[in-house]
Amino acid sequence: MKKKIINDIKTGAIVIPIILLARISIGEPWWLVVIPVLLIGVFITYRKWQIDSFIVGFLSGFIVWLGANIYFHLTFHDLVLAKVGSLLSVPEAAIIFFSGLIGGLLTGLALYTGKIMVYKRDLKPMF
Repeated sequence: MKKKIINDIKTGAIVIPIILLARISIGEPWWLVVIPVLLIGVFITYRKWQIDSFIVGFLSGFIVWLGANIYFHLTFHDLVLAKVGSLLSVPEAAIIFFSGLIGGLLTGLALYTGKIMVYKRDLKPMF
C-alpha cells in the first residue's frame, strides 16, 4: 500500500511539470512540448522510478490538449472548430476528442522514448 502511494506521488511529480510546460508553450510550435517531455523521460530513468511511462505521458498530454481545445473553443466562440468541422464533415466534439488523442499519443511516445533512450544505452551488446 505504501509503495502505491509513493508511485502515485511520483506520477503526480511527472504529470504536473508536463502540464505546466505545455501551458508555457502556448503560442509556440505544437511539437515544442515533446522536447521537455523527452527530457523528463530521461530524468525518470536515471532516478530509477518505476512508472508506466507511456500511460502517464498519454494521460497528461490528453488532458492538456483536450483542455486547450475546450479553452480555445470557448474563447473564440466556436469559430475555428465550426470551420474545421464543416471542412472534415465531423462534429466539433469529435475534433476536440481526436486532437486530445493525438496530443496524448505524442506526449506518451515522447516520455516512453526518453525512458528507452537511456535504458537501451545501458544494456550490454549480445555479441
